Formats: sequence, structure tokens, C-alpha cells
Amino acid sequence: MQTGPFAVTMTASDDFVFRVPSLRNIVLTAPYLHTGKAWGLRLAIASMGSSQLGVTTSEGEVSKIECFLGALTGDQPMVTLPMLRSRMTTTRCPGRKLQEKR
Repeated sequence: MQTGPFAVTMTASDDFVFRVPSLRNIVLTAPYLHTGKAWGLRLAIASMGSSQLGVTTSEGEVSKIECFLGALTGDQPMVTLPMLRSRMTTTRCPGRKLQEKR
């Protein structure tokens, strides 16, 4: 059983504490649910209403929740990868000693 960070920190206040993922840009991040079985947001919303709350959500309720989650969609940040230098004889590698210049 997962107990959160308690397994590492052994601090009682960390027992069963989990980070909740952000809902920002959730419309863009299918599939949904921890198993990835819901490929549509509407299906995920309806499934969560049933499994987490024990209620059947109406089409109108699903539409309102979907609209709200859509409002959390914004521009995704541009990710640029750094340009790394090529490996040189002076590059330190784990487990290897630095080679001396000849």
C-alpha cells in the first residue's frame, strides 16, 4: 500500500499525503484516469462522478464541468532543449577518472 512521502521521510504528517496534479490544460492531456482508460474528457468526468461521488451525472452537469475545465486551458509553454557541447577528453564521466592532456 502506498503511504505517500511517509515511506521516505518517516514523518507522521507525511502519512497518506499525496500531491494532486494540476488541472491546467487538462483538455490537452488525454488519456485520463490513472489507468488511461478514458480517452475523452466527458467520459472521464462521468466516470469520476460515479466512482468517486456515487452519483450519476447528467449530460448538463458533464457539459458544465467540461466547460469549466476547458476554461483552464492556456498557452502551453515553449520548451527548448539546451545545446550541449560534444564530449571531450576533459569531460568528467561517472566512475571514470579525468584524462590528462598529453
